[in-house]
Amino acid sequence: MNETETIIENKVKTGHQFLEEMCAFNADFNAFQPRVNPITNRVEYICFQLKNMGVPFDVDMFNAKKVEENGTNSEKFVNVYSFFKGENPKNETIVFLAHHDVNNLQSENCQDNTASVCNLLHLCGLLKDKKLNKNVLVVWTDA
Repeated sequence: MNETETIIENKVKTGHQFLEEMCAFNADFNAFQPRVNPITNRVEYICFQLKNMGVPFDVDMFNAKKVEENGTNSEKFVNVYSFFKGENPKNETIVFLAHHDVNNLQSENCQDNTASVCNLLHLCGLLKDKKLNKNVLVVWTDA
């Protein structure tokens, strides 16, 4: 993908445009599979779109314990977040959240929170150049 695919005529893609793209490729994991590398194709897509829009973001990789029938197993997960600082950073922070993982690898997963993931990408594109009264934290969570 190139910058013209992310920004069309200096306008941020709509949530629907992001959704069409995200549903065009199959997720390479589901929420119940152990992963050695938590950077999945969906995480790569989110980070790629944020970078192309010029939206700062952080990737938080962490281990989590999942209890199995036969004991415990350590799994790796990743959250992605963007923070938009308000003019008065002591003001409240509004948090928007969507999970990027999926349950069904055989589905487009557009109703498994993918639409929310895409709407948050669109929101970030709209917020990046705005002066905000309040802080805004946008988070894409794993599992």
